[in-house]
Amino acid sequence: MITQFRLFEKLEKVKLNFTWIDEKGYEFKFKNITVYKDINYVPMIGISQVIRQYIKQKWNVPFQISTLAYSGGDSVTIYLSPVNIDKKLYNEIKSELISIFQNGHFDGSTDSYEYKDNKFTLTFNNKEYVIGARFLFVKYTPKEDTKDWNKYIKWKEINNATEDYNL
Repeated sequence: MITQFRLFEKLEKVKLNFTWIDEKGYEFKFKNITVYKDINYVPMIGISQVIRQYIKQKWNVPFQISTLAYSGGDSVTIYLSPVNIDKKLYNEIKSELISIFQNGHFDGSTDSYEYKDNKFTLTFNNKEYVIGARFLFVKYTPKEDTKDWNKYIKWKEINNATEDYNL
């Protein structure tokens, strides 16, 4: 039996460039986004490329990103450090990224995932590509065991920060 992931391994990937204009008229240019050639599916690497380029173009703040793909879906985690940005900007970034790039939410009362109608899509050669993850997490700490994590620990000590920033 061929699993979904094994099937995708055999498909050819290509790099595409997209332009997207948001509701305020700001133009975003996405370059070298990985997609599958013959189907309109974007692998997690392509989704993280779009999110990475979006953050750089919109806010130009330091961040880290990681992705996971698993049998029940996929997730993206973005790490923003309180060393580099204040809480107000963090909340703005978190709210906007989740509203754009999270494809829906889990409804515990029905034990099902509810997809939203207004998914973020990019079009190329009349093919529509959905860019987003089932779950998107934005944390107010750097990724553990990185140089930024070590700076964050020192920053907390210097500033006597007792707040739990890992939200």
